[in-house]
Amino acid sequence: MSSDRFCCGVTFIPLREMASESSEMVSSLLFGESFECIDSIENVNNAVWHKVKCSHDGYEGWISNEALELSLDLEPLHRVDKTTIVNNGEFTGLTLSPGSFWFEEHSQSKGMNDIDFLNQFIHAPYLWGGRSVMGIDCSGFTQIYKGFKGRAIPRDASQQYTLGVEVSFEDKLFGDLAFFESDTGNIHHVGIVLNDDYIMHASGEVKIDKFIRYGIESIQTGAPTHRLKSIKRI
Repeated sequence: MSSDRFCCGVTFIPLREMASESSEMVSSLLFGESFECIDSIENVNNAVWHKVKCSHDGYEGWISNEALELSLDLEPLHRVDKTTIVNNGEFTGLTLSPGSFWFEEHSQSKGMNDIDFLNQFIHAPYLWGGRSVMGIDCSGFTQIYKGFKGRAIPRDASQQYTLGVEVSFEDKLFGDLAFFESDTGNIHHVGIVLNDDYIMHASGEVKIDKFIRYGIESIQTGAPTHRLKSIKRI
């Protein structure tokens, strides 16, 4: 790896909107994901921060100098599809969330089907900018799932919406992405279509709800929660 390219060396690194710990988290890097440093500054508290660009999706954000110092100069190559706690070597105790990368092929990931992969995230708490089982947002969830399927897609729901081909509600299939709109018509939510008119999505937590022609209906309350904009096959 070049001197300005690094790999995340912890479970995850938050990417901040601005160079401050109090700034909003806009995304995150998982263990083994690579990034490029494109700028460095000293903030008002005299702390050094680095603007980075993620290799897998081009997303940009700020990380602390402490996070950079925990980065790796050896790039892991194999995707991990099963939540794993490492039990050997210097990384003993490290939690690898699905979508992370490791140094060698991970036998537990072989042959995993879609449902088993997705079910690892059930009840994961909603976290704006999150991409792991410790906390995840709606588009982080769909991005990690499509990565499992071998398809790299952008970070945000509005970016993901520009991909693929639109399909009707009647023609939807397992694994399609359903996009939902705000009152102003903006894309503000995305979920993964399941079988039998159900959807899995991150809203409060990762959960399964009813997917009806006009949007999402809460299984718990029966109330509509999100208004359908489009279904895309990506």
